[in-house]
Amino acid sequence: MRGFAIVEGLLVASLAVALIAKPPSRQASAAPALPVMKLHISEKKTTAHGTARSFVRTVDGRPASIGVVASRGAIEDGIVLSLPPAAVVPPFTHIAIASSESAQPAFDFAAGTITLPKEMFSHAQLPRTIASPRQFPPGYFPATYTVTYDPASKECSVSLDGLAAH
Repeated sequence: MRGFAIVEGLLVASLAVALIAKPPSRQASAAPALPVMKLHISEKKTTAHGTARSFVRTVDGRPASIGVVASRGAIEDGIVLSLPPAAVVPPFTHIAIASSESAQPAFDFAAGTITLPKEMFSHAQLPRTIASPRQFPPGYFPATYTVTYDPASKECSVSLDGLAAH
């Protein structure tokens, strides 16, 4: 029986060595890469009664949203904003805000105009779907637009979201 104990001891020792020296698994253990999101913001422009700036949000280097953040005074004054220089989103070249005492504010994204009610300064609105054109211009086209109002900063944000290349 003593011989069996020696063989058993050798087997246990070699199994322990095999487990310790086991080569690494060939399965990928790294987690999938998270998307890289960046927010590009233009310089703030001042009007007679407020301020505004444009922005482009990118995901993995591709445009995802384009928009403007403006105070009520800037929206009422009207302003033309360039896009942030680090973010190119064809066919968009600028954002213009046109407003008058009698008309509702209009946000011209150089590829389509969104007219918004003056009540946008009292509450946030849910994202709304944008109708797709029959023919897309070369570049990006949004799926929705979102309007939000931040009472703390007294600023309104209008963004075109879900940009897709066409």
